[in-house]
Amino acid sequence: MQKKKKYLMLFVLILYLNLLIQGTIINFNNYDPKDEKEITTYLSTSNSAMTDWNSTWGGSGNDY
Repeated sequence: MQKKKKYLMLFVLILYLNLLIQGTIINFNNYDPKDEKEITTYLSTSNSAMTDWNSTWGGSGNDY
């Protein structure tokens, strides 16, 4: 019985690690660095949003 339990636990561990590795590979393949680049570019060129945020919270327009 103990031997059977060890083999079952080993099988479950291997199955779990296999699913974990497959999920990581799928997420890595779906990663597109262009998406981050576009978001960063739009945020860095948006001065009006920063000015509105500053004036909303009591800062002057030149605080950023």
